[in-house]
Amino acid sequence: MRQRSLFAAALLLGTMVAACSGQPQIPPASQANVQANVRRAIASSSVTTPLVWMVKESGETAPILEAAVQSGDYISTLIARAQPDLVTRVGGWTHVYGTANSSATGASPPPASMQYALARCPTAQIQLYDGEHWPITPEDEQDDPAGAILSGAAQARSTAPCGAGGFSSYHSGTSPDGIFEGWDSCTYDNQSTGAFYNELANGISLHDPIGGTSWTPSDWSTLDYYNTQGQTLLSQSPWDLCYGSISFWLSAVQNRFVAARAGNPAIVLWTEYSFGDETENMIVQAIKAAQTAAIPPQADVIEYPITPTPRPECPDPYISPTPPPHSFTTRCTFAVPSRLRHLMQFLGRPTPTPTPTP
Repeated sequence: MRQRSLFAAALLLGTMVAACSGQPQIPPASQANVQANVRRAIASSSVTTPLVWMVKESGETAPILEAAVQSGDYISTLIARAQPDLVTRVGGWTHVYGTANSSATGASPPPASMQYALARCPTAQIQLYDGEHWPITPEDEQDDPAGAILSGAAQARSTAPCGAGGFSSYHSGTSPDGIFEGWDSCTYDNQSTGAFYNELANGISLHDPIGGTSWTPSDWSTLDYYNTQGQTLLSQSPWDLCYGSISFWLSAVQNRFVAARAGNPAIVLWTEYSFGDETENMIVQAIKAAQTAAIPPQADVIEYPITPTPRPECPDPYISPTPPPHSFTTRCTFAVPSRLRHLMQFLGRPTPTPTPTP
């Protein structure tokens, strides 16, 4: 497995470089255009979709959450434990989700397993299986992501929650790593519409061709929620410097939504944006574009990653005179409190008043 993983990583790196160089590059907008876009976003009251707060609660984000979280939003169990008043505000435990993924090590069951999610958050009704392509997800699950999703859904739906809520069973969902869906940094595999795409239908077929559980359209009926992790197609970070076209990203998301909705007309569809990859200006423009699509997302997932080792803020591609050089070694982030506050302002949500600097 180690040799195969190294080969897969090398192949993935080459694919990413080729993909990025082959896609149309969108130059950074002028600052005047960006300011105009921001003014239009703030003036618009049309952004009303709920938010899924994929935020690691911390001292820097807690005041923003307290001000901006609204009824109908979804919060994680980590937020619910740190700020329990928000559980009532969003609508109770039916709007609290737990994820089968964690940065914890040495956990038993493994932190990317559904058993781990059920053990950590017995009162959250929604359980999302978030299989990833790094060691936090067991190798056998990486080799058969479709099988892992089906197994996790079955466990969630057959387990009676304890504690608050009184649900008869959990709702199941999946938020798979983009690589398992065919997202390859700046490009995506758009060949399949009826199955759960090449990687999920046959293991990581493009990078680790070993086969796995076949995904059929009827398997969508095992899921209540589906989140697409296509945010790297919008990336403005030097790590994934795509300057992706919003229309290109949206076509990829719609491809996935069409397949999911065909297999399960009742499935709840989310799409993810990340401050690890893009600025608040890119996020708000993508959110507004997605609302006009044939199948708009029913909630917008806002990821605000906080890493154990703090990363420097990425240069703003809309203000810097030249874009930063593409680099697979430069790790930076747009996850800074001011950007999260700006996004809430763009979406017409309340924000806390920043503490004055002494």
